[in-house]
Amino acid sequence: MFVIYRYYSVKSLSVSCDTNADIMQQLTDCLEVNPYKRGLTIILGDFNCPDIDWQTLSCSTDLCHTLFYDFVVGNGFSQCVTEPTRQCNIVDLVLVNDPFIISRTNITSPFSISDHNTVNIDILCARQLKLFPIMPHIHVN
Repeated sequence: MFVIYRYYSVKSLSVSCDTNADIMQQLTDCLEVNPYKRGLTIILGDFNCPDIDWQTLSCSTDLCHTLFYDFVVGNGFSQCVTEPTRQCNIVDLVLVNDPFIISRTNITSPFSISDHNTVNIDILCARQLKLFPIMPHIHVN
């Protein structure tokens, strides 16, 4: 069994840095108590953390970025997107606690009027067949 979480960060000029940090703290606290933590987990979305360098695993000292970075690294997640998704930044992320569950990540042009590129992923999962006993057909007149 695996769980997929989707997140969208609303970044607004009218929202203070403290509020963004509070929202990120609430998000990471929520994900920390993930009831499926021992199973396969995929977290994806627009996290608006362009100052995290996923290639070198480093980030700025901004509280919002460090809260998110510490959660991802501390919980053993891998980030799968390697190409920019908005301008020259990777802000749309695919995080997995098993890097072998994603077989391919592909970035394509934006959908409709979006200013973010589209992130396509292929998820590998074993198909579990549920076998049901065959019930005899009974015809009643």
